[in-house]
Amino acid sequence: MGRKNRHIFQIETLPLGCDGCTGAMMVRSVKLANDTHSQRTCSMKTYNPESAPEPEAWLELDEQERIVLVEAWHRAAHIKLPNVTAHAAFHTIVENQIALNLEPVVRAMHRLTTAGLTRHDAIHAIASVVAEHVFDVLNTGKRDDTDASQARYLAAVERLTAATWRESGD
Repeated sequence: MGRKNRHIFQIETLPLGCDGCTGAMMVRSVKLANDTHSQRTCSMKTYNPESAPEPEAWLELDEQERIVLVEAWHRAAHIKLPNVTAHAAFHTIVENQIALNLEPVVRAMHRLTTAGLTRHDAIHAIASVVAEHVFDVLNTGKRDDTDASQARYLAAVERLTAATWRESGD
């Protein structure tokens, strides 16, 4: 039997510090602690959507480790989501594209944050384009080649603005 992949988390919080708050906390970071059964040591152990992960360390992680870190951050932040794993997977897709320096996505992140979105909201905005693209591919029956499909996605990312995302209500 194989070893079960266990994830152990350390959650660092900060008090919100507002008048009238009774113990309200903000998640600062979630750390993936090394499991004693792990065969390797990862250099990246924290995720916070407001800070870009170091690309090399992010990409060094297994895809599931990335998703688990994102899930853990959202759970620790007490963000209610219909499906935290799906939400984390879309976060991870966007973080992967940024770490891989996919230029239209990097430009979109800069454009969105310059227009006033938090980094976390900018990830959501780009992820909404990913989700729409996946939905279209799965439901429209378009059978074009990979290059054409990617070109459509990247064009949609290039058109994305903070205003259009806010208007969409995502």
